[in-house]
Amino acid sequence: MRISDAQRCPFTSVGYVKTQQKRLLESCWLTAKKKQIAQRFTQPNLEQLVSLLNDDISPAAISQACIEIMANLPQNINLVFINNLLKEPSLHSAAKLIIRKVLLQQHSYNLIALIDL
Repeated sequence: MRISDAQRCPFTSVGYVKTQQKRLLESCWLTAKKKQIAQRFTQPNLEQLVSLLNDDISPAAISQACIEIMANLPQNINLVFINNLLKEPSLHSAAKLIIRKVLLQQHSYNLIALIDL
């Protein structure tokens, strides 16, 4: 959530956001290493996202988690995920936040034309 807040704040430097993203990624890798789990990023599962929303997890937290995962995936997988997300009616609140955050990230500008709106 700190990353999400920093991205929206006009006074936050790009370096601070990158540092926070790097720390989060390192933390994920260290946790996986301690638990001896193979760390690989895959497209977020829509059923899991629906269940998280049903468990009263905030859409903002879910969208930020998806963005962090998407940053480690190829653009073609991200495009499929976003288009599938838009087709799931129960995920519209999270979808709006994810798309807004995707559009804020410079490396995702080329996805805008490919999103099936």
